[in-house]
Amino acid sequence: MKTLVLSLLIVSYSTVGFSLSREAEIAESPQWHRLMHYLPSFPFGKIKSQVDGSEFFFSPEGKTNPLAELQASVEAFSKTMEIGKLKQHPQCAFPARFAFLKKELGLQISEVKCPLLEDFMKRVEPHSVTLVFSSAYPNNPGSMFGHTFLRINRKTKSKEKKMDILDYGISFAASVGDDENPLAFIVLGLTGGYRGQFSSVPYYVKVNEYSNAESRDVWEYDLNLNEEETRSLVNHVWEIETNSYFDYYFFDENCAYELMTLLEVAKPEWNISNFPIYVIPSETVKKVTNTPGAVTHVRFRPSLRKKMLQKAQTLSSPQKEQLKSLLSKKIEPETVADPFVLDAAIANLFYEKQEKAAKFSEKDKALQASLLIQRSKMGKIADAGDSPTTIEEETRPDLGHYSYRASLSPGYLGSPSAQDPGFFQEVGIKSAYHDLLNKDLGFIRNSQIDFPNIYFRYYPERQAFQLEKLELLHITSLFPLSFIEKRPSWKVQLGYLRARDLNLDRSGVFRIETGLGASIGFLGERNVLYFLALGYIDGSTHFIRGFRLGPKLQLASILNPFENYKTRLSSTLMWDLFQSDRPGQMFQWDWEHALSLNQSWEARLSMGVWHAASESFFSGFQEAKLSLNYYF
Repeated sequence: MKTLVLSLLIVSYSTVGFSLSREAEIAESPQWHRLMHYLPSFPFGKIKSQVDGSEFFFSPEGKTNPLAELQASVEAFSKTMEIGKLKQHPQCAFPARFAFLKKELGLQISEVKCPLLEDFMKRVEPHSVTLVFSSAYPNNPGSMFGHTFLRINRKTKSKEKKMDILDYGISFAASVGDDENPLAFIVLGLTGGYRGQFSSVPYYVKVNEYSNAESRDVWEYDLNLNEEETRSLVNHVWEIETNSYFDYYFFDENCAYELMTLLEVAKPEWNISNFPIYVIPSETVKKVTNTPGAVTHVRFRPSLRKKMLQKAQTLSSPQKEQLKSLLSKKIEPETVADPFVLDAAIANLFYEKQEKAAKFSEKDKALQASLLIQRSKMGKIADAGDSPTTIEEETRPDLGHYSYRASLSPGYLGSPSAQDPGFFQEVGIKSAYHDLLNKDLGFIRNSQIDFPNIYFRYYPERQAFQLEKLELLHITSLFPLSFIEKRPSWKVQLGYLRARDLNLDRSGVFRIETGLGASIGFLGERNVLYFLALGYIDGSTHFIRGFRLGPKLQLASILNPFENYKTRLSSTLMWDLFQSDRPGQMFQWDWEHALSLNQSWEARLSMGVWHAASESFFSGFQEAKLSLNYYF
């Protein structure tokens, strides 16, 4: 008898020991950490969940203790209780967590009915997942980072035609009030002052919002997730949305980052959420496409604006003249017999209607109706130029260069002062994102947004090491004018730089510069000539008044004869008002060349001259610099 009792105790002890060992093993597994969003925290590397709502955890220690939360979760799944916003049973509130633990630990727990979850799953019908990227708005470099969201593709019956627009889009965004103060928006966005929320809407709502209302190109990346993995992802969205939230941070825990963590729940072996500092939507697309086997197919959905421009650009010169007369209401639609001209006019008015919204006039509505009536009389034609396959797919984000840039630049600076000339070595680092000389593949042409970037120089002849430039923000938008669209070009720049009209040892100034202008395309859409009327203010103790200010006029051209090569020639006239100790006007001439070698490497050659307007071309500073840039 004693032997039998001892044997039972040994078996019982062994069983419990195995269970505890297995629980500890699962608590340290990548899948459990993905489900709970555990990451090492700064600065000591202690494990901590990024989920911020307390109802996400069953254990008081759950935010920082994976094993304690696992054990508390197992216990909760067998209890009768209601939790979360919807007052659900724990199994219904956390379906992905329950399914994982039941499978891995072999839990013998009876499953409960979850009517709310079942209704949600019937609406979504998850079968597979597509990562969707929308490009920037036209003439809006601030939106150049783009936006990403997920499309949950519905499961269709065998004979049912698949319609993507009836799928569901899942996105993550900060919960911000409509009347939020702009300053509060910036401060709270940088400090995690907003709650981040997932939302799901029919995909046609997203298509109308991005492709039509905002004229953004849309790229669709079908992902290699099966039906079970897709359901796990959707279940996890349910867990977060009905029980908790994330604090939203603009630069790291943002819309793009949280989508990557969702995909890692479905595919724990994908390491796609590890970014060094910030998370840019286009960079997450690169991360996914660079993961072997992650993407199965890529599709392009051109914007309303791109379709409209294509129709206009394919017209001959006489057809364009007729289109101009139509849009300016100089001729009536009834007098036009060319279906291609009518199609272009209809596309233009539809685009303007989306852009103007409530400002679309009654005359415009009447013209649109007349155009549609006239066009309907002609029937279908062989090719109206609206096939998406005929539209150049130059904005594919995963093909563009990376956002970080490290540069090494030897050069020579000559000056009229004998103590200042000499060779130099420059090093620099830029964290984001794209400038006018970069290859445009994957980006909006003629747009620049850089922040921040910093450059240091060493002059061996003078043994001088100095900060050359600290650019906090530089945004430029060039919008070539056409008879279809007329928008201003503009620029904003903020930072510290070395002013070439001052002594090298004390030439650092803090500058704010902004202005408007106009651009025109020539010899094809890849070349642009632009003029900017700017105003600037420099701050420095070097100035008598502590500052200087004045206007600037800039005339420049960018040539892009080959896809991988660009050159820019620019001239700038700058006025230094209210200063009596230096010339009142300065000329600056620049000639720059950029050669893209691949997605990560680029070479540049730049030459510049600075001189007083009253003096000769060779009387001021001359600089030449060869740069090798690495993007990562």
